Amino acid sequence: MESVIDWEYITGFCEGDGSVGVYVMSAVGQRRPQIDVTQLERDVLDYIQLCVGYGRMSKHPSGAWNLMIRGIRKCCPLLEEFSKYVVCEHFLGRLSKVLSFVGMPPTSKHLPTLNWFAGFFDAEGCSSVSSGSFMLHVGQKERSVLNSICGMFGGSVVPSTFGWQWVLYGDKAIALTQGLLGLLHSPKKRGQLIEHLDGLSDAKVRRAEYDVQYYCEHKAVQSYIDAHPEVVVELEREGKL
Repeated sequence: MESVIDWEYITGFCEGDGSVGVYVMSAVGQRRPQIDVTQLERDVLDYIQLCVGYGRMSKHPSGAWNLMIRGIRKCCPLLEEFSKYVVCEHFLGRLSKVLSFVGMPPTSKHLPTLNWFAGFFDAEGCSSVSSGSFMLHVGQKERSVLNSICGMFGGSVVPSTFGWQWVLYGDKAIALTQGLLGLLHSPKKRGQLIEHLDGLSDAKVRRAEYDVQYYCEHKAVQSYIDAHPEVVVELEREGKL
């Protein structure tokens, strides 16, 4: 098991590519809580399995990987962490039913944090460069979670073919990406971000990287700095503040 577990990241990823529910064993009619996480790449699923110390990994005929965690004893630690950080209303509704089934306290919707967003982005996000402008995208059928992301990190929510899309572009997208890179666990998503950033001029990246005012105005990043004052000391030592 990992010594330091990023539960916020795991919650965000599971809200994007996972589900929680109560599984009924048809043979005996017994009901058990179950958590499923599905992705085409198994890197993040391996990370989650390493963190929790159990779970059954399998590959669908479609080529997607699935991590299944079943049973009260195995699910409750994850359910407890989900209840601390859940943001999506749809996921919250399903989680609330499972919490009630296992006799755990109810929970409510939370604000997204940078670590939570890193997990959600690994599950649902992508980046692109259009006309020389760097962009971050997250698509969802549920608009409310994108509104929460927009309220915390800026950007806009617009209609898309499959529902709604959050978009952040330009220097703010670059600045947010600088904070995300060290938190992602998907090599594919991290590589995509780095590739797109490398395609921009060095001046644009440097300007966004040292845009301290933007970072300080960020509630999510500011809360992280408040909890980790050593980061400020290190930045001051390096002359970045």
